[in-house]
Amino acid sequence: MAELANQPVGITLDFGQYHDLRLRHPNLNLIPVSSESEGLQKVQRGELYGYIGTLASTSQQLQDLRLANIRVIGRVPVDTTLAIATLKAEPALASVMQKAVNSITPAEFNEIETQWRTVELKERIDYTLVWQIILGTVVMLGIFLIWNRKLSYLNRKLAAANAQLARMSTTDP
Repeated sequence: MAELANQPVGITLDFGQYHDLRLRHPNLNLIPVSSESEGLQKVQRGELYGYIGTLASTSQQLQDLRLANIRVIGRVPVDTTLAIATLKAEPALASVMQKAVNSITPAEFNEIETQWRTVELKERIDYTLVWQIILGTVVMLGIFLIWNRKLSYLNRKLAAANAQLARMSTTDP
């Protein structure tokens, strides 16, 4: 957290730990953003130093927005527990949801967690520099060939002038 001090760090206002982070780390320069995607795009554009969000949803946003040049680099020391909530007026729904949660085996839980925490980004290769180098090489090669042909022409003219001069020097009285 010390590395983030005084750096602009994006966070959504509806993030559960927003106020807790403000209280525990007053040296953080938390910049409210309207959504995770806005915060991550501001990081990509360099408007923000970083973004704080949950690993699962932030990873999903990185994948959806194809932001291959942003990496998850650390963990904020604030623990959260995921929960499912239902309305008090719907006790039957609460019962069904509790049964569903209880029916998940540890292996299934790990599989779900791995699915949400794994970010698979296919990094696109920027061929701009390669094309610039190829274009520069073609231009230089073209200039070299034109210069070479011009020198060849001038050498032929010089050889003809030397031949004429040699002929004149032997035939001139």
